[in-house]
Amino acid sequence: MMPRMFEVVLASASFILCTASQICPATPASPWSLAHFDALVAFGDSYTDEVRLAYLIEHNGTAPPPGHFVESVDYHPWVRQVIRCTGETVNGVWNPAMKLYSYAVAGAVCSNSITPRYGRLV
Repeated sequence: MMPRMFEVVLASASFILCTASQICPATPASPWSLAHFDALVAFGDSYTDEVRLAYLIEHNGTAPPPGHFVESVDYHPWVRQVIRCTGETVNGVWNPAMKLYSYAVAGAVCSNSITPRYGRLV
């Protein structure tokens, strides 16, 4: 069963997104139109991480190169879903509308002083 607070956050986020889309629709003339975006740059924790933590662990703390992506059968973070939903198939080939640069790492926090981490790499 989902905690009640999580339901409230989801409902609030949905309301904000719906309200914003009604106030600032992404029409071709709008500054929020997909045509004005070349890339999505993401920072975050496990909700956004695309297996970067595993790469860091396997490579002694060396960060993966920009644009490095490991396809996971079981896990598709929200940023990858955005990229998948903002493109088109042309002649059977998928063409994403923008490039994803994800620098998120599972376990990341804003401050190790406030939320101490026990992992050496995080």
